[in-house]
Amino acid sequence: MSRYTLTIIDTRNIQGYVYATNNLKQNIGASYNVACAAGKWVAEILPWPNNIEDIGKSEYTKDRIEDGKLAAEVLYAGGGNVVIIFKDRDYAVDFTKKYTTCILKRAPGMDFTVVHEDFDWDGQALTEVLKDLMKRSAVKKLDRCYSHPMLGAAVTAECTFSGLPATHLDKDGRLMSSEAWSKVNAAEEAEKNLSQPEGYENFFYASEFSDIASTGNRSGYIGVVHIDGNGMSKRINTIRAKYKDSSGNRDFIDEMRSFSSDIQASVESALQESMRHLINSIDTDNFTHEGIIGNEIKIKKMEEKSETKEDPKYILPFRPIVMSGDDMTFVCDGRLALTLSQYFLSTLYEKRLPDNKPFCCRAGIAVVKSHYPFSRAYSLSEDLCASAKKYINEYKKDHPNEKQDICAMDWHFAVNGVLGGGMEEIRKREYETTDSKDQELCMRPIRVFPDGDDWRTWNVFSSLAYTFKTGDEWKDRHNKIIALREALRKGSDEVKNFLSLNNGIRLPEIINQRDMNKKGFQAGRCGYFDAIEAVDFFVKLEEGK
Repeated sequence: MSRYTLTIIDTRNIQGYVYATNNLKQNIGASYNVACAAGKWVAEILPWPNNIEDIGKSEYTKDRIEDGKLAAEVLYAGGGNVVIIFKDRDYAVDFTKKYTTCILKRAPGMDFTVVHEDFDWDGQALTEVLKDLMKRSAVKKLDRCYSHPMLGAAVTAECTFSGLPATHLDKDGRLMSSEAWSKVNAAEEAEKNLSQPEGYENFFYASEFSDIASTGNRSGYIGVVHIDGNGMSKRINTIRAKYKDSSGNRDFIDEMRSFSSDIQASVESALQESMRHLINSIDTDNFTHEGIIGNEIKIKKMEEKSETKEDPKYILPFRPIVMSGDDMTFVCDGRLALTLSQYFLSTLYEKRLPDNKPFCCRAGIAVVKSHYPFSRAYSLSEDLCASAKKYINEYKKDHPNEKQDICAMDWHFAVNGVLGGGMEEIRKREYETTDSKDQELCMRPIRVFPDGDDWRTWNVFSSLAYTFKTGDEWKDRHNKIIALREALRKGSDEVKNFLSLNNGIRLPEIINQRDMNKKGFQAGRCGYFDAIEAVDFFVKLEEGK
């Protein structure tokens, strides 16, 4: 008997579920619930026998459903999605009932869709069945009816965080809905499952925004960083295209598993390496109660966990929230957002996936006040990530002979609070000169890796930012930098006047841009405004400090 049922579980509106509140513990807990919904909860209710060894690490037994030994075989799981082959539809339907009950009890408020398709293993290509089922899943997500929960009655109280009927009190006496309560409890479980690099057990991820937005020159700012893989759908379609008939079903499963598990392993490795890089940049030798990064960012000491003065423990101003597949989000001190993002992207780029191509990604970075609505900050980071993707596509179009994939990033400093309009409107309103030449003040988005001969790169930007921050001509000359910034806003003629009034000083040179340091612009684009704007939000990570 070779007729089985293919099932797809797809978690809906993950962003709305995870980022709905400004309470970091709930964000962490919600993300952990999403991971469990595509991981260990599936493993707990899947019919036996199955092929799961460790679903959290994408490890499976060598048993195969076509050999008649399994009731269910997980093809791959992660990112809120699970693909399973069941022995027959009865197993699939029974699993779905148990899964639905599990989500309602453990993660109220989480939304998902499930679709099934019967197919003939020996007569149909699994790639085509999966393709059709994914289309059905997408349609179901769009067409489904939404319920409107009852928002309480005259005798009920509102949740402090969500406005839903409160069902619990937390330890601080705050009213909480079932959804908020489940997220907080999940956050405690998530803390237990966090792995730390060997030898760095005295450093802990932040669990409160107040631990991230630390004291210093620009206090109270957090960076919300969203990272997404480049061209992943195309790479997966390339895999699918290799298996056009049923004879390739098993090979397709093996290759997809390998691709999926290598993505997750690469993300985990990049996270660990970024954490080590951050820790190695902290100077703890000269501070009794705190460490410090770049002489600016103080790292809090955890008094409750530091058993002795000789064994201090520290809270990192950094917290991964979503690290699932090629969709990643972390928060950090606003002054670390650019440098940490660059390091993370470069580390991922060094990884090779099973197709022997680098793990190229793009990043959107929103630097906002810690009390800024987190859902809006995340949405902004998504828009910026999309802007970086647009830049990559335009760059490829302009450089058709360049075969290498590239990583890119875009960012915005929301120093003035609430934003009005989308990113394109903001850029047009705030980042164009006031003269009639329509010159762009932004060099961003920029290319992170590899460098190439373009000037809109991380190396150029970071060198300029560091020059304006520490260079002899500019260090501690705040008024001079502000005057240059205002001259740039007015255009190249005003920049020439500024340089003349300052004894003919020249701006830092930029590669392949001969006229840039004479008038601030070349080919209608400014090379200095972004670096000046970033001075207060740019802390260099130097290991061994």
